[in-house]
Amino acid sequence: MLPVPQSQPWFSTINYELLVHLYRVWPFSHLRVTIAEIFILNPWMSTLPFALAYYLTWNETSEEVARRKQRLLEIPLTCIIAVAVTVVLRPWIAWPSPSHASDFQSLYPGYLWAYGNENCFPSHSTLICLIVAIGLLPLHRKIAAALVAFVIVAISLPRIYVGGHYPIDVAASVVLAIVCYLAVRALRSLPQVQAVLSWAASRGLWSECAIFLWSFELGDGFRGTLTTVKALRQLARFLSLPI
Repeated sequence: MLPVPQSQPWFSTINYELLVHLYRVWPFSHLRVTIAEIFILNPWMSTLPFALAYYLTWNETSEEVARRKQRLLEIPLTCIIAVAVTVVLRPWIAWPSPSHASDFQSLYPGYLWAYGNENCFPSHSTLICLIVAIGLLPLHRKIAAALVAFVIVAISLPRIYVGGHYPIDVAASVVLAIVCYLAVRALRSLPQVQAVLSWAASRGLWSECAIFLWSFELGDGFRGTLTTVKALRQLARFLSLPI
């Protein structure tokens, strides 16, 4: 039987203790909150490094170009699958962010209660950026390892600090990113999947445009995509369509 939406996260006691320890080490101050907000609200400081690493790797002129581009195409494919999994799970596994939860809200100053939403599971920012970092590991280990560390420091930690996510949201994103990436790697061995990736990587200008748009959205934190989705939902509500 699937779990149902709830008011507290799984392992709520452990999450609470971890947050209390975090705020003992780094008590709230306007400076720390401002630094966290810079990373949360400014894609140039958070998601742009992942877009640059991806796009520059795509445009390398080293040997085995076709193989490298096929490997890189696994990254957006993994992101699509991982986000689809979260869309399926969110109606069943849901809890409000710490700054919205009555049992956690007392940990935060009042001006942080606006952060987060009524369903913060999992951390999509962590999920997407970690998939990109993991996907680059076979191609550029040092850069990818630095990006993995950057995910925790610049993507996950600031969102936890201001009460937008629980530690379990980030932990679940890490597990989901690894599982989905390994699943795509397993699918990659199928001739049909290999053929699709090979075809997508060899479309010339069309492939280049698609990768540029993907990299642009990644660097912008997918704000354009989110805005488009919200607009379509509003249009669907206006037209009374079931979306």
